[in-house]
Amino acid sequence: MKKELMNKEITNLDILEKLYKHSKSTENRDKLAEMKDELTMLDDYFLRYAK
Repeated sequence: MKKELMNKEITNLDILEKLYKHSKSTENRDKLAEMKDELTMLDDYFLRYAK
């Protein structure tokens, strides 16, 4: 179990997700949600056009 966690690749989206979950301020949550949406769009774009 511990080995699996060490081998897991951590992405920017994972980091944003953790920040979003632990954020107390509504303003920060809104900004983090917006950044998460932008990152998701970029990921989709690169996956679609990188082939």
